[in-house]
Amino acid sequence: MLVLSEMYYPGWRATVDGKDTPIHRVNVMMRGIVLRGLAATILCLALAWQAKAETSPYDADPDVLFAPVYAGLGIALSESDVLESTGQPIEELIPVWRQRSPAGASPAGAPLADAEVAGLVIDQVIAHVKAEGQPMPGVTAAIALFERCGLRLAIASSSPRRLIDAVCDRLGLTHITVRCSAMDEARGKPAPDVYLTAARRLGVAAARCLALEDSPNGIAAARSAGMRCVAVPDPLLADDPRYREADLILPSLTGLDEAALRRLGVPVPG
Repeated sequence: MLVLSEMYYPGWRATVDGKDTPIHRVNVMMRGIVLRGLAATILCLALAWQAKAETSPYDADPDVLFAPVYAGLGIALSESDVLESTGQPIEELIPVWRQRSPAGASPAGAPLADAEVAGLVIDQVIAHVKAEGQPMPGVTAAIALFERCGLRLAIASSSPRRLIDAVCDRLGLTHITVRCSAMDEARGKPAPDVYLTAARRLGVAAARCLALEDSPNGIAAARSAGMRCVAVPDPLLADDPRYREADLILPSLTGLDEAALRRLGVPVPG
């Protein structure tokens, strides 16, 4: 059995918000092994965009922003509901949330099927993305770095394909053409299916892929697929011990630099 722990590696540094900073949280599994060169990076959608909000991280969470939408559909969400579901497909969550809500969570009028409720919520999220979605700090520079290193790129998300496309269009990521939704798989995250599909479509072995994730469910999916993983924890879940399963934990994508990629087995030019 492997026991994971937090470790400090002297000399591991990254640029975080313009400051030279030690990389201090690394999976013990990396110690003493030779990493084969990586060939692809697979990004979760949540690390690409953020909702426009000027309050707390909780208020900026899309599920919180659209709480009135859920409420109008008869779904009452608590903070714990939002946090526990991070990284899971909404189509899987709607029936669970409706069962927890009074009267089966049916809005006034004719009752809607779970898929219809999920569709209405996604419609609202897409409208918000198109109007106010903005890139997460560091994502543009990180993608440029991956491309400079010759890595193939893909997105593996629990979101439906039409939301993935909306985010890519809004952020100018149209060159990332391999876009995989867990909604097209038999199992969503934390199962590895969507990551394995992304690797297959890229034509790269899963062991040569690097996943970038923000949720414990996503990290579990990437690790189950046999991929190395960089975690950028959701601020609301930062204390979750499951983040320690990632190979590298960073507070922001702004901290992902060439030195960190070399440690992860990426063949950085120069």
